[in-house]
Amino acid sequence: MRYAIQIGYNDIFETALKCTKNAGFEYVAIGFGSNNIFLNEDWEEELKKIDALLSKYSLSCIQTHMPFYDLLLSAE
Repeated sequence: MRYAIQIGYNDIFETALKCTKNAGFEYVAIGFGSNNIFLNEDWEEELKKIDALLSKYSLSCIQTHMPFYDLLLSAE
């Protein structure tokens, strides 16, 4: 079994990756929340930045939660 911790893709993403690695995790799940990078023209470059940061901290992303349904939003 692979144990992962979910982190949000936000302003402290790199800090969260560093803390995740220091805590002994090898895997992460990334939640995009309401940060829909896929609406931007440079979304592929943004994904490359994420990949570079994951490599920097020797982490693997095993799951993502896309921005299309934010669990923190009201269901109404």
